[in-house]
Amino acid sequence: MTNCVSPMSRDHRGANNPKWRGGAHTAEDGYVYLWSPDHPLANKRGYVMRAIVVWEQANDKPFPEGMMPHHKNLIRDDDRPDNIEPKSRSGHAKEHVKTCLRDMSGQFKRRPA
Repeated sequence: MTNCVSPMSRDHRGANNPKWRGGAHTAEDGYVYLWSPDHPLANKRGYVMRAIVVWEQANDKPFPEGMMPHHKNLIRDDDRPDNIEPKSRSGHAKEHVKTCLRDMSGQFKRRPA
């Protein structure tokens, strides 16, 4: 056995795939991802967070290295440029501790007012 992946499947990536839905999908965690295999921050499947792409377009520069996008209003699919800010991993965690509680699954949710 030489290769488990048939050459045909390589030809069906992206828009060539019959199941193509435009290259955007919402993950189980609520974040929206765009298919952009050439993006430097794309994951191993070729997807990058839409928040990163939107921030880069609005600021006309690459997303800062080592940072992660923070949604100011905590709505994970609200990728308006004014709602996204780069945060360090520790800064991002501190922000959520100030404004959120964790639910039973470990996900952050907004503290009651």
